[in-house]
Amino acid sequence: MDEESTNEESQESEFGKGFLYPLMLFAEHKGGLKHQIEMYVQLCESTGKPDLFTEGSAILLWFNGASDHLYDLEIPIQFKDTEIGNRIEAIVEYAFERGHGSLMGTETTTLKDVIAMFDELHEIMMLIDKSMGITPIKGVYE
Repeated sequence: MDEESTNEESQESEFGKGFLYPLMLFAEHKGGLKHQIEMYVQLCESTGKPDLFTEGSAILLWFNGASDHLYDLEIPIQFKDTEIGNRIEAIVEYAFERGHGSLMGTETTTLKDVIAMFDELHEIMMLIDKSMGITPIKGVYE
C-alpha cells in the first residue's frame, strides 16, 4: 500500500468529503423530504398544533439533516471562481442558511423552493459533464 492510500484510509469524515460525493449524499435526502412533510401533517392533525407542525418547519428540519453532507464539500481548483463553482457555493449557502443558519427558525422556504434548488443542482451537474467533454442528455423519466 502506498503512502497516499494509507493517508486516505486514516482520514475520516462524518458526513462525506469531496466534491461530487457530498453533493450526491445531500441529494439522496430528497426522497425523505416527502416523508418529513407527511409526518408533520400527521403531527399537526394529531396534536392540533398547526403553528408548530407546518410544511415550512418540516422543510427546515430536512435541510438541517441533509445539509450536514455539505460541510466537507471541496470545490476543485478548476471550478473555483467559475460559473460552476459559484453556483455550487450558492446552493451550499442556501442549504446552510436553512439548516443551520439565519433562516433555520423561520418558515419562508416552500416545497416549490426546494424543487427549484434541485433543478438548479441538475443544471450544474450537466455543466460539469459539459466541462469534461461529455454531452449530457436529460432523461425522459427524470
